[in-house]
Amino acid sequence: MSADDFATAPDYSQTTFGEPAPPALVRPGPGFWAALGWTFLLAFALNVLSTGLFVVYMAWGIDLDDAIGVLFLCTTLATTSLAILISVLHFGHSTARRLGICRPAVGHVAIVLLTVGPLAVVVQEIAAWAAEVLPSILDGQYSAFALQPWPLILFGGCVFPALGEEIFFRGFLGRGLLARLGVWWGMLWTSVLFALIHIDPPQVAGIVFIGLALHLIFLATRSLWLPILLHFCNNALSFTLERAEIYSLDEHLPPLVVLCGAAALVPLGVLLWQSRTSWVLPDGERWTPGYATTEVPPPEAQARRVISRPGLVWLLLAVVGQIGFWTMFVRNA
Repeated sequence: MSADDFATAPDYSQTTFGEPAPPALVRPGPGFWAALGWTFLLAFALNVLSTGLFVVYMAWGIDLDDAIGVLFLCTTLATTSLAILISVLHFGHSTARRLGICRPAVGHVAIVLLTVGPLAVVVQEIAAWAAEVLPSILDGQYSAFALQPWPLILFGGCVFPALGEEIFFRGFLGRGLLARLGVWWGMLWTSVLFALIHIDPPQVAGIVFIGLALHLIFLATRSLWLPILLHFCNNALSFTLERAEIYSLDEHLPPLVVLCGAAALVPLGVLLWQSRTSWVLPDGERWTPGYATTEVPPPEAQARRVISRPGLVWLLLAVVGQIGFWTMFVRNA
């Protein structure tokens, strides 16, 4: 029986992320203040890099609009490099296991891919409403970047942000914050720090929401590859639609499109919850290190991955939700 099948048994669908766990002797960090410090250091390093590149552009007489693609590429590559370096130095040879890097289930990949469109629409609308009351300090730089050559958009706007930010926030910071603060407070603060690193106030409001969605997916699937996948697809879709002038990153979407997007997310969220992953020991008990975590059990635990079976009704509702959303989206594009 494959761990990647939804029809696995026994059924662990009644377990929850927040259920009491045995007290751990040592809960891993970073805690709240350490996480805030790490985020500040990352932001400082990226700001120094961006400022240095900007000074070089000015000295060479290069217009910022012409160089914004290279600027995004350098800063997001630096984020990825720093995230990997920090994680390896912190976790050593168990980095992949501690970060929750493991092969995702096929069914979970499908759910994540179906989530991309509706989630992007809802996040965009939150950011658009925030822009009504919060000033933008990036002055259209995301829109300008969407017009750069595709290789720069692919790597500077999609691949490196997805890898670097998910490793750093969901994998490194999130692991410590959930262990120290519990599931819900840990997710919230991880998402807030993740949003703040993006600097632009209107975008920050929407990114808090998508940060929560990314962490819920991580908790349900226990594979860091899936928030990375969603992050990549969300960025790629946003830049593609901006480039094609289907909608702008700072404009409101038709209300019916947003409503259908929000409605489509509900059955997908339920499916994700119903089919969540558990690591089960040979004696049938659920593996836990004593704190909320998404890490993979150590090999000596001999734990196997079990994925609970989702309900057929919610599968059908998810299909209906997708048809309704994409029909409305195309009609209003």
